[in-house]
Amino acid sequence: MTALTVKTALETGLSAISTGFQTAWENVKFTPVTGIPFQRVNTLFAEPDNPALGSSSYRELGIFQVSLFYPLNADRLTH
Repeated sequence: MTALTVKTALETGLSAISTGFQTAWENVKFTPVTGIPFQRVNTLFAEPDNPALGSSSYRELGIFQVSLFYPLNADRLTH
């Protein structure tokens, strides 16, 4: 499984969840609407890990981060 395949699978999974938030995807133009909460997605990969010496396998390490942005002084529980 390549890093692009992993990223695509994670983004597809997030798209399937009905969060009610507009999403700012990586490398896609996004302009937030004033006063409306939104979420920003970042896929942060680390150096691959080779757990076995001489093995042709490796592990992709990283973080799939979803950051939520709310208007200043807004009640987060009402969205």
